[in-house]
This record gives sequence, structure tokens and C-alpha cells, in this order.
Amino acid sequence: MTTVDPERTARRLVSALDRHDLDEAVATLDPTFKMEEPAVSGEPLRGQDAYRGLWSSVYRAFPDARLRITSLVVAGDRLAAEIEMTGTFKGEFGSPPQSLAPTGQRVVVHWAAFGRVGSTGLLVEARIYNPGFAQQLERRE
Repeated sequence: MTTVDPERTARRLVSALDRHDLDEAVATLDPTFKMEEPAVSGEPLRGQDAYRGLWSSVYRAFPDARLRITSLVVAGDRLAAEIEMTGTFKGEFGSPPQSLAPTGQRVVVHWAAFGRVGSTGLLVEARIYNPGFAQQLERRE
């Protein structure tokens, strides 16, 4: 049995996303991974392929995206993290008819992530809260 270390899993995931290494990012997820983003959609994102697709679209929209954990708390197999992403909105984001056209603006996005790591040491579930993200993308200066 693998030792469960949510901090290691979270840091490995965010480091991989910061480097735009989707293979490494997906390797931190259990095959049954489920992510909910209550403010964005009622339907959870399920599985490694769906997660890869989400981040592929993020990187198309923000080719210079950088991520870092600003705060991390772990209790047993659970974690809570504050994450910051910076980038320039250079490509279309989302899927028609709800896609957003690029503004060329630099954005700083903060979100809260809550997750659970399974007995294999992989992330099994996550809930993401990122208030204000859509408003930042729609704003033009």
C-alpha cells in the first residue's frame, strides 16, 4: 500500500501544471478522479482525459500560464489549498457558444481547492472555487 501524502500529491500536481506537463499532472490523478466546480457547472468533470482536456484549453487561452500554491493545509487524506495562476489571455477560452474571446490582458486568478487523496496516493476528488475568474476574462481595459 502506498503512503498517502496529500501535500506531496498537491505540490506534484501544481508543479506539473506550472510546467504545462499534462502527462505528469494526469499521473497524480486516480482514474476515477472527479472534480466539481460549483460556481461554473452543475456537472462534475470526471476522469483523467477530461482533466487533460480542461488544462489543454487553459493553456491555449493562457500560453504563458504560471501556477503556484500560496497556502496548503493537510489533515489525514484531505487537503485545502489556495492556488494562484497568472497569465496573459491570448486565446479563446471555453467552448462555443459560451467561449470568451481573448482580451490580451494579464490576469491573476486565485482559487481555493479542496481534495482527497486515495490509498494509492493519487487525487480522487476535488472541489474548486474561483470567484471572479469569468469577470476578469470578460473585462477589457
